[in-house]
Amino acid sequence: MKRLLSQLFVAVTLLPATVAVAAVPWLTDLPTALQQAQTENKLVLVNFTGSDWCGWCIKLRNEVLTKPEFDTYAAQHLVLVEVDFPNKKALPDALKRANDALAQKYRVEGFPTLILMNPGAYRLATFGYEPGGPKNFIAEINKFRVAPVDPSQTAKKIPPAGGVTKPVKASGDRFAELKLKGISGTKDRRLAWINDKTLGAGERAKIRVGETDMIVRCEEVLENSVFVTIDGGKERRQLRMRDGL
Repeated sequence: MKRLLSQLFVAVTLLPATVAVAAVPWLTDLPTALQQAQTENKLVLVNFTGSDWCGWCIKLRNEVLTKPEFDTYAAQHLVLVEVDFPNKKALPDALKRANDALAQKYRVEGFPTLILMNPGAYRLATFGYEPGGPKNFIAEINKFRVAPVDPSQTAKKIPPAGGVTKPVKASGDRFAELKLKGISGTKDRRLAWINDKTLGAGERAKIRVGETDMIVRCEEVLENSVFVTIDGGKERRQLRMRDGL
């Protein structure tokens, strides 16, 4: 009997333990993150956010960035950087100046804006909030992670903010592919349903058109129309409700 109990004890102690995944830390210094990424052969994900006031930033944090699936993935493949612009939380003056400089350098115009870059600070892609949880978010990153990281690509090669992540045909009116399908929300907070994305004023998203992606920024939402720009350009185009019918 004692021998049987001893064997059972050994068997139980040899069972694999469930290991909790620790949250990957978010750095606040981009140069430090780039150096770490080069050492560990990872990519850098920079999150420009308004952590205590931006609704879409909070949704992204709750639905993706704090989930165990994302932590597991980030621990293996990413160095994380948070560039925060809070309303209530006080930041050190030096950090505020550094965050302002980064937002200006990368031409960030809305939150959340997430930039994926290699250790040479070369921008690989720009993301915003998208539904679908960690699975969809990780799938988007994996489109760019499969390419070998080349640290020789430097910040001098950074495309403009909102730059297209895939080649785009030069001909044709790309605005014509955008359709306003509906407007919802309140008078103070209107939301435009453009193709398969929902955007408020000042927000941007990647929209698939044909075989390419474009970064669409919602500039202004009116009662029956919306003004947008694409791929960081300055040309504003008005989409009317009937365009989506």
